[in-house]
Amino acid sequence: MGGGSVKLARCAYRHNKRLIVIDLFDPDFDRTENVYGQSMSSLYRRALGRKSLRKIFDENTRLETNVIVYGEDSNNVKLPADTELCFSYVDGNHDPNYVENEFYLAWRKSNRLWGGCSIS
Repeated sequence: MGGGSVKLARCAYRHNKRLIVIDLFDPDFDRTENVYGQSMSSLYRRALGRKSLRKIFDENTRLETNVIVYGEDSNNVKLPADTELCFSYVDGNHDPNYVENEFYLAWRKSNRLWGGCSIS
């Protein structure tokens, strides 16, 4: 709902970096189940009630000027060619296909040389 994004954005800001968020903001999208048989979508719905996930996220991150949001499915997102990541945190759809896709999306954009994205 944006709380983690605020923390990451503030850390990135201190190092002159941006935070890229990729999210559909659709609480019904993740239908995977936890070990108790509860679907993630039902847990999200219970936590949100009638509130809009995107509106809550936007409100919580409104002061963070270095946040770039792609409000779309991570399977379809096209990051600009010059995008380079120095840190990735995957916390989205829990379906194994999505987890794998998001890992490779981040890996293709990562700075594996450790030079340009170093944080001191």
